[in-house]
Amino acid sequence: MAVGLSLVIDELMRIFAFLLSLLLAACTEGGADRKPSGLSRPSPDQPFALDPSRLDRPVPLFPANDMDRDPQKRAYFGDLHVHTKWSMDAFIFGGTVTPDEAYLYAQGEALAHPAGFTMQLREPLDFYAVTDHALFLGLSAAAADREHPFSSYPAAEPLHDLNRDGNRTLLSIPGRLGLFSKFVPGVLDGLRDESIPQDDVAAISKSAWLDIVTAADAHYQPGSFTTFVAYEYTSG
Repeated sequence: MAVGLSLVIDELMRIFAFLLSLLLAACTEGGADRKPSGLSRPSPDQPFALDPSRLDRPVPLFPANDMDRDPQKRAYFGDLHVHTKWSMDAFIFGGTVTPDEAYLYAQGEALAHPAGFTMQLREPLDFYAVTDHALFLGLSAAAADREHPFSSYPAAEPLHDLNRDGNRTLLSIPGRLGLFSKFVPGVLDGLRDESIPQDDVAAISKSAWLDIVTAADAHYQPGSFTTFVAYEYTSG
């Protein structure tokens, strides 16, 4: 992940999700006796009608002795949740690692942490996927780069030179936390009033996506190191 700080963020999100699930369970107590009648109504989270009977179909079971097994019983290790500089949250918290560098790290090479120390896996991984956030893909890095045309929009100003040398310290974290509430609404407002052309945003995201795909293809080693072309469908 935005290798280092994202581990802390992910742990906080797991705790939040657990607490939210407990709250939802308490709010829906007593509703288990209600039976579905016909097709459920479409909703924003479920745009198509759902036939509940489809959920009751038996799942075929395969006896263990009918399965082909690797006599070596190998265990494979990898990571399928990795963010690079193209994800807004990773970049805002100092992550400047490219997809190419992330795949090298997965294969055992050393990587510089935003806090200034070096990280290196004790053993290389077997599989890996860079899964940057699809929404706002590449926009934060473009906003921070004063030479990029996107940085000229007012919404980009809070991110100017964000990760320049000497600016990635612990003292910068409080200010970084506030950037989400400035950058996201600013970009969305610009898209709504068309002061930020959608084509500009699309071009940045397509370029970042091409970098992700290219890196995955370049590091794929059949039978040795498996890569996946992937993304996370959230804004970050």
